[in-house]
Amino acid sequence: MFLFPERFSVQKALELLGLIDGDNSDLDLSDNDDPILDENYQPSPQEQSSSEDEGDISDDDDPIPEPTKHSRGRKRHHSADNGSLTGTESTGTGIGSSRTPRRQTQTIESDRSEDDLEEQTPGPSQTKKKKKGESKQGRGIRWKATPLTPNLAEYQHQDETNLDRHGWTPIDYFEQYIDRDLMTMISECSNVMSLSKSGDPLNMSVDEVYRFFGACILMSCIRYPTIRMYWSKALKITAITDRFTRARFFKLRGAIKVVIDDDVPDDLRMLDKFWKVRPFLNRILQGCKSLNRPDCASIDEQMIPFTGACPYRQYLPMKPNPVGIKNFVCATADGTVLDFELYESTNSLIEKVEEPEGLGLESVVIERLCQTLHRGTKVYCDRFFTTIKGAQRMMEKELYITGTIMKN
Repeated sequence: MFLFPERFSVQKALELLGLIDGDNSDLDLSDNDDPILDENYQPSPQEQSSSEDEGDISDDDDPIPEPTKHSRGRKRHHSADNGSLTGTESTGTGIGSSRTPRRQTQTIESDRSEDDLEEQTPGPSQTKKKKKGESKQGRGIRWKATPLTPNLAEYQHQDETNLDRHGWTPIDYFEQYIDRDLMTMISECSNVMSLSKSGDPLNMSVDEVYRFFGACILMSCIRYPTIRMYWSKALKITAITDRFTRARFFKLRGAIKVVIDDDVPDDLRMLDKFWKVRPFLNRILQGCKSLNRPDCASIDEQMIPFTGACPYRQYLPMKPNPVGIKNFVCATADGTVLDFELYESTNSLIEKVEEPEGLGLESVVIERLCQTLHRGTKVYCDRFFTTIKGAQRMMEKELYITGTIMKN
């Protein structure tokens, strides 16, 4: 059964609120159409049926009654007639309404607000916290520090008797990379190309080629802003000026050749972009590979400074020499070059590696530069060359990589 609230008259409600002291002579209640004051008021059948349906609700649910249109209209009417009636509010259903104090109304509203807060959907902050919890559960690979005890292969030391440098002169060190056969080839190719282009013989001898390379090495050690300053009266270097005149040096500098252009086929020119200096690079590479292989090596990239016309000239702003030709180098701990590879393209490097499937540029470079290293060698590199596939490929060859990695 639905329990109807106790009915109060307007005068009694005002007395309870303390708005009047029992004297209501100034209030005109004759025009009040409130059904509470009508003793013969009977609820309509429609209102009675709705109240019976609401009576079926269990007492545990404790529903909060909502104001009806009739009660809201009555509230507006009373507030317009007398400002002292604003402290009351109709809280009854269609059957009747009661005048409750303001404190009781505020209590009901506060209870309703607490229920609404309990049932409201989670806000953005709660959703974000939930997502954080989910990400922690499905984070995937997580790194942690553990003691590493790998089963490393023993390094095979190489006998140094095949390259004894005891008693070497500077020219012996130079001829380890650039020998007399290469100088002879440079002299012949330069004379042929100069005669075919200009018709005037260059008459370059092998000794003059040696002196030319020596002058270039000396200029790289003692640098002037311009080459012409080496023949100036105040700054001239006699080791250079006594061997060449300024005009002869610039003529040799513009006519020196390593190959005869007409002898190089077109298909080779398409495959090798450095075909004009390839014999010179191969001879230097041969000298690098003749060195003894240490148990530790380092792989990195360097820039060969060059600002002339070259289709593979690159710009790397973070390098000390930002403009030049990129070169991948394998060197010892003291900086001696063991192997190198000029960068043309990724495809050109892939052709020099066995089974390059699934390897990126960095792994292909590691595979190419480690071809001459012995088993058990430890290779050190930066994060550009440190990849999982590259390390696994080196482990299969019993070569061990140590490199830096990012947190992610």
